[in-house]
Amino acid sequence: MIINFTEITSLTKSDFDARFDTNEKCKAYIAEKKWAVGFVCSKCENTHYWQHQDPFAKVCKNCRHIESCTSNTFFHKIKFSLPVAFQLIYEVYNTKKLETVRSLSRKFELNHKTVGLFITKINSVKPKRIKAAKAKTPSIA
Repeated sequence: MIINFTEITSLTKSDFDARFDTNEKCKAYIAEKKWAVGFVCSKCENTHYWQHQDPFAKVCKNCRHIESCTSNTFFHKIKFSLPVAFQLIYEVYNTKKLETVRSLSRKFELNHKTVGLFITKINSVKPKRIKAAKAKTPSIA
């Protein structure tokens, strides 16, 4: 599953806030992206499932593994709400002035180590910006 952060962060702030303001809306977006090509159990790779009582989870018909929309994704095991996670992604991508981890931790009322680890995770998948002015010849690597 690939979450397209450019798609998320290209929204205006008001559109972004309206689209990702609740856990349910965030989970619906993640589930849509995760299972866009269909369900595949992460334990046994079976493609048949039952809908779980949680609308954002599926139960494998073969091994009975319950898979939530966030399991094995970028949002797996985060320790804060999904709307806050999406807000942090939006901030990291769209803020021209680089905010410190401490200022973001105060802004979102999270531990600075938690914010720092999540920003590291964001930056690990964030595309690198290439400055055209510095690129004189294309590299072949």
